[in-house]
Amino acid sequence: MVARAVRVLLPESTAVSARLEAVVSIVDPVPIAAASFRALAGSATTASGVFAAFEERAGVWLALILIATLLVWAVR
Repeated sequence: MVARAVRVLLPESTAVSARLEAVVSIVDPVPIAAASFRALAGSATTASGVFAAFEERAGVWLALILIATLLVWAVR
């Protein structure tokens, strides 16, 4: 009953709330922060995948470099 009585005294606020919603959606930092976090997470995932692939094959790469170095040194 009190809510009906107070509602009559308040002006129509639909236009104000629509403008306020537009301002808040422009100023809201959450979508920008979420997008930057997704980009950072994607790049970290890619980098860790590349590092894991290199780490698995590190022994092969090291042996290849050592053999190539020895061949270059022997031919010289």
